[in-house]
Amino acid sequence: MRELYIILNEDNTFYSQWFLDGEQPENAIKYTYTDNFVKPKFNASEMKAYESATDEEIEEYYDSIYPEKVTALQFKMQALIQGLNDDIDNAINNLPEPNKSIAKLKYEYATEFIRKDVLVITIGQIIGLSKKEINEFFLNASKLE
Repeated sequence: MRELYIILNEDNTFYSQWFLDGEQPENAIKYTYTDNFVKPKFNASEMKAYESATDEEIEEYYDSIYPEKVTALQFKMQALIQGLNDDIDNAINNLPEPNKSIAKLKYEYATEFIRKDVLVITIGQIIGLSKKEINEFFLNASKLE
């Protein structure tokens, strides 16, 4: 199997090249997968990649890749697919008044759902969804027609 390696030269410059496992030169370092980093940096002395983005940059990046809003139909279909309808109904019914009545009206009559809406975040937390899971919920919902 071919793998990507970083070749470090004597003058501390480097380049990448593909090698069959075991055929790479001694000064080759196996490439560290960096697609999970927002702003990857390579530390030559430690021979590894690390995240250099700030928490704010990471949040801004992830905000940019997830849809801001979905239609009510997309939201409710995704809730059905994930088996969350009963959980959402129970969470709404357990809210104190007047929040419960407001949430029922919004859930029933809204034409769209906004990912950063207080109601969406609150209900998501009540039913045990993390911020990442809410983001993924909206991403999956946005793909439904």
